[in-house]
Amino acid sequence: MSCLVEKVRDPRLLERVALELCTDVEAQLQNRQAPELSERAARAELVACILGSQVSNASAGAWTRALADEGLLDDYWWTIGASAAFSRRVLNVLSGTRASARRLGRHRFFRVRAMQIAASRDVLVDTPLLNRLKYRDPWQCRRELVSDLPGLGPKQASMLLRNLQFTLDLAILDRHIVRYMALLGLLSTGLVRVSPLTAYEATEGSFVEYATTNGVKPGILDWAVWITMKAASERQT
Repeated sequence: MSCLVEKVRDPRLLERVALELCTDVEAQLQNRQAPELSERAARAELVACILGSQVSNASAGAWTRALADEGLLDDYWWTIGASAAFSRRVLNVLSGTRASARRLGRHRFFRVRAMQIAASRDVLVDTPLLNRLKYRDPWQCRRELVSDLPGLGPKQASMLLRNLQFTLDLAILDRHIVRYMALLGLLSTGLVRVSPLTAYEATEGSFVEYATTNGVKPGILDWAVWITMKAASERQT
């Protein structure tokens, strides 16, 4: 692919690479074995998505593992009533004061993310995450997740639903996807925002239409586009 992504200013070349990659992405998804999902595994994905806003996926994963090492993703903490101890312990991990997290330093938004995780926990005590996903329209499910769970914006909620293998009908609109859309002229004036949710859905609608035209699921195409644009961006640095 490297020889193809050198000319990042050639949008049709980028498009060709992305569309060709869709076959590989789809094959990888189909080859994945989907074990029966537990509530604990689902909440780990949720916490990683909250922690991953404006930081790398690798960083979010490391902080999620640190919280897990402290037992803070265990059922006990997510089934009891309001708990100041939970909030305090999450803050101690994200601020780097616990042994499990000292090597990580301090999360970039440790105070805000600790409050968001604690508030989301309070919401999920009554209705666990997996119960919220059963027999649901993916768009309505995302709207409710964004509305109910602090720290979960539309992009992060879309990522959560894809990671849980709930749907491939939603798009994860990060900066790579938006730039790709702009290069290909898929964005009309006023449709370059991805926040709030209404703006996200408007931009996503253009991407979904584009994916449908090319006969591929949005959740597959956005992954292929992300790979393509990230590689193209790295070759420019």
